[in-house]
Amino acid sequence: MRALRPQLGISSAILMICLFCLGPSYQVALGESGGDPAEKDSGCSSGGGKSAGGPDSFGYEWIDQDEPGGPVSKFIDIKQTGTPVDFRDNQGDPNEDGGFDVLDLAKPFSFYGVSLTQIDVATNGYISTKLNDNGRDWTNDCPIPAPPSGGGGARIYPFHDDLVARHGAFIKFFKNSPVANIAGLKEPCTIVMWNDARRFSPRVDSFDFEAILFHKSGEIRYQYRDLYNGAGNEQTIGIQNGNATTGLNYACNTADSVTDDSAISIVDT
Repeated sequence: MRALRPQLGISSAILMICLFCLGPSYQVALGESGGDPAEKDSGCSSGGGKSAGGPDSFGYEWIDQDEPGGPVSKFIDIKQTGTPVDFRDNQGDPNEDGGFDVLDLAKPFSFYGVSLTQIDVATNGYISTKLNDNGRDWTNDCPIPAPPSGGGGARIYPFHDDLVARHGAFIKFFKNSPVANIAGLKEPCTIVMWNDARRFSPRVDSFDFEAILFHKSGEIRYQYRDLYNGAGNEQTIGIQNGNATTGLNYACNTADSVTDDSAISIVDT
């Protein structure tokens, strides 16, 4: 993914933004197994106002639709063509509130240096690398990195909150992505889409969101549809590694940090 930096055109902006990050950035061991849990690096925290941020100590940066060269928002609806995610609880019973499903990936996906062939998708708006994560992490951790309130593993957080997956979720693999990556290229990708989700409390109108995993470049993209006013106010959006020693905040309890037009790309530079 290092070859993508010239196309991003954000490195100087990120250096300036990181001057305003709260707290020190520590050099820690990376990936699933390294690092002292007492030393944490949150990268740059966003939400209101900024349009690029990072890196965390692994090298992940984010860029959104408002930054020149950022991703273009184009929500891909896969509910008619994708494979349904079978959310269930620990007893194997269907559960739209605190359920999970372990899914096979058609191609490996590299995340914090670990090659994934399966992912654990939770009703509560996150993907975990821990395949026995039961999906019952109802409390978003803010800011990240932070040990998960429930479950574990490295985390992909498109919209972590106490959610009810009213009409489930879907997954679909594309040999050629229906949207270009941040470099403007098509490549194999997997889309996980949460369909018609709503907050457990307070109740708001239902909405859709998705995470796109680009298998060749390692890019992660988040997109949203039909979001309620103030979205982001009690959610975590970002990523973190398996030991919660490094991570990247996009938004952390920040109202209106994501809208229907939001597209957020996370790349390993």
